[in-house]
Amino acid sequence: MNDYETINYTLKPKSKLSGFCSFLKYKAADYYPEGTLDNALSKPDAVPIMTVHQSKRLEFAAVFIPCLNKNFFPAQKIGGKSVWHVIDRSRINGSGRFDGDLEDERKLFYVAVTRAKKYLFISRAKNGRDKTISTFFEEAKSSPCMLPYRESISYDVTHLPDLRKATVPITLNFSLLEDYFECPYRFKLSMFYGFVQPIPEQMGYGSALHEVIRNINLRAIEGKPITDKFVQKLFDEVFYLPYASQKQKDRMTESAKRAIQKYIDRNQPMLADIRSAESNIEIDMGDGITVNGRIDMVKDVVIDGEKKTVIVDFKTANKRVLETINTEQLKIYSLGYQKLTGQTADYMEIYHLDSENTAREPVTTDLTTAVETEIRQTADNIRKNNLPRHCSAESCSKCHLSHLCLSKMEQKKYTGG
Repeated sequence: MNDYETINYTLKPKSKLSGFCSFLKYKAADYYPEGTLDNALSKPDAVPIMTVHQSKRLEFAAVFIPCLNKNFFPAQKIGGKSVWHVIDRSRINGSGRFDGDLEDERKLFYVAVTRAKKYLFISRAKNGRDKTISTFFEEAKSSPCMLPYRESISYDVTHLPDLRKATVPITLNFSLLEDYFECPYRFKLSMFYGFVQPIPEQMGYGSALHEVIRNINLRAIEGKPITDKFVQKLFDEVFYLPYASQKQKDRMTESAKRAIQKYIDRNQPMLADIRSAESNIEIDMGDGITVNGRIDMVKDVVIDGEKKTVIVDFKTANKRVLETINTEQLKIYSLGYQKLTGQTADYMEIYHLDSENTAREPVTTDLTTAVETEIRQTADNIRKNNLPRHCSAESCSKCHLSHLCLSKMEQKKYTGG
């Protein structure tokens, strides 16, 4: 639904519903996997049923491949009209490669067989319309690793292997962690169930402003002057607001230009002290846990006659900087910088681009150790689906999913509704 809304955002509401229904009927099934097959954060404790194509890049302790009958696997060629009734074969070089043959089906069977880590079960139906045994079944029977099923053997729980649940690798980024720390249940609704935030017309403002700042800081690192012409060129090239009306674009562009000019005027003397801008980091926490993201800026400052390293996070959201400075996201930046460089930053700083307010706090060893422990606990809670609600008037009043999890009494308490 979000993909359709993103692509067709500018369509009139009257045509959106009929278009979306057609999209579901004719297109969606071919482009989107069922259920949680594409969820990299959580795997259900259940038996997945899927096509061979959907199983690519996946592995399982035990795999069952049924229906190994002729005309089913390998599949029978579909009769009737095909694409070649529309397109002239002579205009396509090597058109035969698009037809598919027994070797293509054999490759697909290889994909199915190799999904099994330990046990593979293949079977077929001895009665029915397509009861002739599959060529692939006959070939598999010749393998020395293949054992026939015997009804005389008694199978019970003592014969089951001790297949301990494998730890699911989990990759988190700063935005995901920030969502989790604000409300684990909202994180669950968004990441596990696919409830995304409605598209606001001002979406993209923060990212576009960050991109302008990034290019200014990179130019400063190169020692080149920051001219009005350069700034205007940046806005023409990277300041993109895909969902805003023209009136909103003009208003938001002017607001962004004022914020950028204030940033340049205020920080002109320290631009030469910028060490890095938008540094990519990846933290391997062990136990299959990886955290990645980007640090907005790292700069040197002189405090009490000593050079100190400061990690800066730019903000555009309407939050008080004194509240934001203690969020887990900035602490993770400090840990990321330590993992990236082997050094510990001295301070972490929030810089609000629209208001120019700033807040700075020292980075301590205890802080980075604590956030590392917290990330591990976060990953463990996500894997265990331990994602409770964190209700408060501040968070619930601005949450776009509060109507899904709050009762009427709770809505009145937390949102005033």
